[in-house]
Amino acid sequence: MIVERITEYLEGVDRVVSETLLEHVRESCAYAFSRQFMEREAGDGRLRLSSSGHCLRKLAYALHRFEKKGKEIDARAMVNFFYGDVIELMVVNLALLAGCDLRNVGMEQMTVKTVIAGTKIEGHPDGLYIENGETYLLEIKSMNDFQFRDFEKGTIESSYLAQVNMYMETLNLTSALFIAVNKQNGVMKEQIVAYSAVLGEQLRHDLESVLISTPDNLPERLCAAGLSGKLPWQATYCPYWGHCFPEAERVVEKGRYALRIKTGDMP
Repeated sequence: MIVERITEYLEGVDRVVSETLLEHVRESCAYAFSRQFMEREAGDGRLRLSSSGHCLRKLAYALHRFEKKGKEIDARAMVNFFYGDVIELMVVNLALLAGCDLRNVGMEQMTVKTVIAGTKIEGHPDGLYIENGETYLLEIKSMNDFQFRDFEKGTIESSYLAQVNMYMETLNLTSALFIAVNKQNGVMKEQIVAYSAVLGEQLRHDLESVLISTPDNLPERLCAAGLSGKLPWQATYCPYWGHCFPEAERVVEKGRYALRIKTGDMP
């Protein structure tokens, strides 16, 4: 589909020069640079459709404006976010050069909305792809080697699937074209993901549990320490792990940060 057409364009002898497209690239890249490095605002705590599939306890902490006690957005994270923006920009505009019919991409992304427990929740899909009269949700993600190998085997991270499923539900679409780009070597692969009503119902229930929670009655936490006292890697990257595991300490293991609870302090 899109990846094949991009490859044909890049490996072909004919190239297209489009000043209109170049101007779009300039504006989009400048916007992404400004958003990540010059104008980033603190999170407002509101739920978004992209929150689907994430730890419910973490979402509730943000919703109720708990003080952050954990992983902060540091310089490395900002660079990675910008890297993801640029990769999405590259794929979208290469697809346009290759003649793909894309809608609502780049700075023209649409805002989709749904209502859960009386609260409006918004999201911003990467775009739409039209082929042979069928409309697909377009989702583009940059991945590390580990994630990409799983993707090649047909496995997509659950939070990505959740986000895509909620976007499809709000747009009344049955299929999404999911494009993955390996950040290490530039290889691109794609999969078609079907909408799941069962998953959609579960995700709406999960988000509702966050919305009806209170600071004194939060959803169950997702992570738990293993027998050795080590917490899953996801906890290390949570901005609120200090609330969930006040007895945990951050340590360096094999050159990487990890969270570990002393055996005597384990519940």
